[in-house]
Amino acid sequence: AALRARADEHVREYLETHLPLKWICDFVATMDTLVVQRALELAQKQLLAELPEAHRPSVKWCWLFFGQCARKEALLRAAQESGILYEDPAPDQQESTRGWFLRLGARVAHILEVCGFARGPLSADRSENVRALSQWVSRFERCTHEFCEDEQLESCLPYFDMRAVAGSTQLPDQLHERWKNSFTSGDFFLQRLARAALENLPPLTIFKNAIVDTDGEVDTRLDIVRNILQPLADCARVLAYAQGFARIVPSMERLSAVAEQLPEKKDLLLEAAEAFRVALYHRAICATRHGDDGRFLIPSELNKIDQELFKSVFRTIDELFKYMRARFGVPEEDGD
Repeated sequence: AALRARADEHVREYLETHLPLKWICDFVATMDTLVVQRALELAQKQLLAELPEAHRPSVKWCWLFFGQCARKEALLRAAQESGILYEDPAPDQQESTRGWFLRLGARVAHILEVCGFARGPLSADRSENVRALSQWVSRFERCTHEFCEDEQLESCLPYFDMRAVAGSTQLPDQLHERWKNSFTSGDFFLQRLARAALENLPPLTIFKNAIVDTDGEVDTRLDIVRNILQPLADCARVLAYAQGFARIVPSMERLSAVAEQLPEKKDLLLEAAEAFRVALYHRAICATRHGDDGRFLIPSELNKIDQELFKSVFRTIDELFKYMRARFGVPEEDGD
């Protein structure tokens, strides 16, 4: 916990000295990976000491990061987005194997909480985030073929970005091979993903230090996650899938890779990548200023140049949404 707190201090220094944002993201991702690996060591020692009769399962397994952590987009200590994937055990070992990994997930989640990572819906102490390979496959099949309600699909989106950070790090490749055809061959599923990505509209503008949305509503705060980072990340994922890019990479890299494949939209996609960088940077600055997760940006704390920069970000997202609707056949009303 003390070492992770020191990492936060370094991040503040790096932001102040304007080091490249990708380098800072990679630094944080490395530190968080090391924290998880050490937490796993401690948790397994504790469990074996408390349960002398217990035996670690012999199946291959790995610790997963989901969502922004998987994409290496967390700049400060984010809420836990973790789970466990393990090989299907022999029938007579299923119950004991699952029991071990459920206990391991709960213990590590507790250690991470002590280190400043809040628990949430995607923490490994929840049983739905600890699954055997066949169970994860079934989960994705439900997401891609059965879930019709937007709310159900939206709850699955973080799982589509997963990265192994401990254990058998190649194990997720087996899972990817099983579900990637769902988004490379099915226009219907891509349309559903696009519709989910367009759920949260960007604000219209900043006027007199207030956020004005498309309905004319005024707010003193900008939800930088809901209105900028998440829509851009979701759009980047859909566009990458549509172009056949299944590899889990940061959203900025996804948008840049797609831009090379779509020269007619290259400028827009590169502008979207820059919009993501701007929002991610200001979220981190806001977090260090207020001592929170930086989700809510206060326009009055921005100088005039940065306010104009965010107005440009809003326009870029609006243009990206128009392109997404046209490309994937999402009616205008579905994005409202």
